[in-house]
Amino acid sequence: MRIRRNLIDSLAVTTVFVAICVPAHAVVENTLQLRGAATVTRAVVRLGDVAVHCPRPLAGIRVMPAPGYGGVNVVSRATIQTRLYQSARIHVRFSGAQSVRIIRPGTDRSKEIDRRVRAAIAEALARVPEVTYELAPPVGELMFPPGPLHVACHLPDTFEGHRVVRVDVNVGSAKRTVNLSATFRRTIRVPIAARRLERGDTLRNADIRYEKRTFASRVPRLVKPGADPAAYGVIRTVAEGTLLTDRVVQRHPAVSAGDVVDLVVENRGIRLTAHARALQTGWIGSRIRVQNLVDRSFLYARVTAPGMVSYE
Repeated sequence: MRIRRNLIDSLAVTTVFVAICVPAHAVVENTLQLRGAATVTRAVVRLGDVAVHCPRPLAGIRVMPAPGYGGVNVVSRATIQTRLYQSARIHVRFSGAQSVRIIRPGTDRSKEIDRRVRAAIAEALARVPEVTYELAPPVGELMFPPGPLHVACHLPDTFEGHRVVRVDVNVGSAKRTVNLSATFRRTIRVPIAARRLERGDTLRNADIRYEKRTFASRVPRLVKPGADPAAYGVIRTVAEGTLLTDRVVQRHPAVSAGDVVDLVVENRGIRLTAHARALQTGWIGSRIRVQNLVDRSFLYARVTAPGMVSYE
């Protein structure tokens, strides 16, 4: 008997708990009249937006998400009833329009944003007149509500090559971040080869001429204007008109006069190595005079790597 009584008490408590926690479906007794059109400014459509003279307790019930700024949605009466049941578990009878045209005011502000960004870039580039740029316009429409437009541009650290300009836009509570693509080009005076240069040559003033060129990417390392050409050696044979970059010329020699270097001699598959003293400064590819420290003989060898020459 005690076990049976405990079981009955447990079932009674469970029944009361379920009755409290599971809400009953409510039915709104009054019939609400639907509007033919509703204008909303928030991101959510509520019952008070689509119904005429909606009672205050019901006006704040969420019906569905609002369309984007400048968007229009046409929603049927049946859809509104289904959404109300899903969100608030209520049944509502409607009269009036069979569908509601929901409008969210907004205008395309893409041209104004583009103009603001260009003005910000032009102001920043006023300090570097040798740089020009191309800015891709915003893709598609940028819809915002009416009101003052605030634009904050985050420009790249360096104005060279392809860069992304991040733009924070807000109109009142409406905020959006837009990424625009910009290409920066730098026009500078650069050194180029005035004639064909052979590997191992030492630069002379007559070997260099200057002209303006435009770069859409990072500017390479160049022979500095006003630098002594004799401080550079050619490490790669190039044609006339070639840009004199660090891939063509080298400022620091591979071997300096007085250095002790490895002298490599190859003959019929036999490789011999000895120590020699460089008597001239040379870059990779240049032929210099060295003294063999074994037999004290003098000979010419080609610089093949830093601290290494090869006898030919």
